Amino acid sequence: SACLAVREMAAHSTAGQEQIVLHGGIQIVLRMMETYRDLTSIQVLGCGVLRNITAANAEHQEAAISRGAVEAVTDAMAAHAASADVQKAGCWALFCLCVRNAEHREALGAFGVPEIVLKAMEEHRQDARLQEAACWVLKELARYLATTATRTTFIGAQQAIMKAKVKKHTNLLLQKS
Repeated sequence: SACLAVREMAAHSTAGQEQIVLHGGIQIVLRMMETYRDLTSIQVLGCGVLRNITAANAEHQEAAISRGAVEAVTDAMAAHAASADVQKAGCWALFCLCVRNAEHREALGAFGVPEIVLKAMEEHRQDARLQEAACWVLKELARYLATTATRTTFIGAQQAIMKAKVKKHTNLLLQKS
């Protein structure tokens, strides 16, 4: 319940985001995700808090990445590969950790995020919301993919995006991403 409250506070107020970060919220969320690795709901909520704290805030992105947020999110995605909810929440958190920040995009690329996102897309082809979130991450990592990733990963990302867009999903946001 506390994690849900913090996630919502961060979603609706930049002042709330500042207070959460100021009072050690990032470390607490990361510790919670590590302590309760087996609980899908905690992983989803933890990713949600990270997403809401870091969305387009370079200082918060840096604070989260330097404290191990990318590892926590990718560990959650690996441990809960069968959960579309964890994959979706993880993709949104990863997107927000690097959006509008070239340095952070490079860091996520170095952590193998493109491959992790591609695996989530492959495992959950029918989940339109997950496909949308994954497309946004790959869009943000496009320059990294084009210049640094292996050719296989780059082509895989292009193919996954095209598959997601071609599907007859009713989710219009996916078609716009």
